[in-house]
Amino acid sequence: MSRPGNRFGMPYDFSSEWVLCPPVERPQLPRCGGNSALLHADRKRWTIPRRRPEPYRPHRVATPGIEVSVSMHWYEDDGFWVDFADVMFSEARRRATADLIERSPLLDFPAGTRVLDLCCGPGLYVVPLARRGCAVTGVDLSPAMLERARAACAAAGVDARLVRGDMLTHVEPETYDVVLNVFTSFGYFAREEDNLRVLRNAYDSLVPGGRLLIDMMGKEVLAGWIGRPQVVEAGDAYVVQRDTILDDWTRLRTDWTLVRGGIAREASITSALYSAAELRALFHRAGFTDVEAYGDFDKVPYDNHAKRLIVRGTRPAAAGARAGQ
Repeated sequence: MSRPGNRFGMPYDFSSEWVLCPPVERPQLPRCGGNSALLHADRKRWTIPRRRPEPYRPHRVATPGIEVSVSMHWYEDDGFWVDFADVMFSEARRRATADLIERSPLLDFPAGTRVLDLCCGPGLYVVPLARRGCAVTGVDLSPAMLERARAACAAAGVDARLVRGDMLTHVEPETYDVVLNVFTSFGYFAREEDNLRVLRNAYDSLVPGGRLLIDMMGKEVLAGWIGRPQVVEAGDAYVVQRDTILDDWTRLRTDWTLVRGGIAREASITSALYSAAELRALFHRAGFTDVEAYGDFDKVPYDNHAKRLIVRGTRPAAAGARAGQ
């Protein structure tokens, strides 16, 4: 049976963090003040919290003289990342990522490789790559995640360059041998041209012959398990995740409800969906050549057994215009 995975990371083992609610046992979630009540879950039963859940409210710090826009996108809200970080970037995931980097042929970079981790989060890739001897730069929009990454580097005794930046605008011309974008951190933007721009920024940041690797949940993988509510255990908290396909399979909305101490917070995140063929085509439009798709980090084919969609492309070594132009 194919195992589902969180949109931000690798597939989970059912015996550890994920509890799958079988179709015949799906609870009917009651409505509470216009918001779905969160159901506590263990492996045997579901119970409704005694207190009314409080809806998730983005953290916006008021600054004198500055009007805070109510149209803030979910990925711009640092409070979202703080509230859900323990679920998205758990200790188990940190260990699994370090192990993955040790064994994956797609991540077998020699010491001295200049690596850009675009949307680095709390540094789950930054630390083990820096420990290997790579010259790593991590870029992220979230100050809170960058602070976690700095703390992780300090605890591990490794050096890495950590920069606050927006992947829509971040370019360092011909600086890196490898650009990574992992944990489904691609497709955040509603306009396809903006997502293409991210690829072009990565292209421009690579030296000729450098490679971009994107790791995400492919459309074909999602089709195998979409619609089944899932519960993630995170210490003293639970998160209920519900996924909804939008706009003829072009976008995915994930609704999360976090409950801790009887208080619930809610968040919805939306991103673009890509099949392997669609993402490969976007790579070609950005100018990449030798574009390959894989079904996991062990370099298996992207087929009906795929667990992830991993696409890798190369900036041509020859000088001149982009290959896609």
